[in-house]
This record gives sequence, C-alpha cells and structure tokens, in this order.
Amino acid sequence: MSNNNGFENFSTQIIDMLVDTTLKKHGAKLDAEKLDSQDKERIRNLVESLKQSVDDLTRVRKEEGNQEKEKG
Repeated sequence: MSNNNGFENFSTQIIDMLVDTTLKKHGAKLDAEKLDSQDKERIRNLVESLKQSVDDLTRVRKEEGNQEKEKG
C-alpha cells in the first residue's frame, strides 16, 4: 500500500469489521457466532491487504539497505 488511497481503504475495512464485530458481540444480529459470506470476504480482503503492506514494507526496507551499502 504505497499510496494514501490504499491506506484509507484498509482503514475503512478495519473500522467496518470492528463495528460489525462489536454489534454482533452485543446481540445486534442473530447468529453472532457464525461468519456470513460478507464477513469472510472482508477477512480475506484484510489478509490480502496486510500481505501487500508487508511485501511493500519489506521491499522498501531492502531498497534502503541496498542504498546504504552503496554509500558506505
């Protein structure tokens, strides 16, 4: 997630999931123990977003390390 739009999308997904979880915890929906297909899809999307963030961070750190080696 190298751009701000990706970060905002990721933040929105996390907030939506937290709100839904809280509502379910307090009995706002029936079958609070079960994940519906929408919740499963949100979790998949969050995991993919996290994977992408980790990959991007790893790439940036590796590039920074290579630049420092070239200087030193």
